[in-house]
Parts: sequence; structure tokens; C-alpha cells
Amino acid sequence: MVYEGIGYMVSTEQQNQAGFVIQLLQYANQDWMKILQRANMNTNELMAPEVIKSVDHIIKINQRVA
Repeated sequence: MVYEGIGYMVSTEQQNQAGFVIQLLQYANQDWMKILQRANMNTNELMAPEVIKSVDHIIKINQRVA
């Protein structure tokens, strides 16, 4: 619900919308980059439960912000 609310507030902003979205998704994007780095070293890392949980969380964040 938090990301949905913030996404709504950002959508009403006309001037710096892209900047706000970048800041909002900063931590999710950092987590995503770490997952990609781990997967580049070993694709089996993608099957780790904590990685699956993180990917699920990142997808949910992006969906709610959108």
C-alpha cells in the first residue's frame, strides 16, 4: 500500500516525475543489480529461496508503483 500511495503522489507531480520514480525505486534497483551479478556468476543462484523472494518483492514494488 505504501508504494501505491507514493506512486499516486508521484503521478500527480508534473515537474520532476522521473526523478521521483528513480529515487523511489533506488533500493529495489540496487537489489535487482545484485541478483543479476550473482546470476552472472552462477545461474543456480536464481533458484535460492532468498533470491526468489527478493525477485517477487521487486516485481510487486514495480507493479504497485506503476
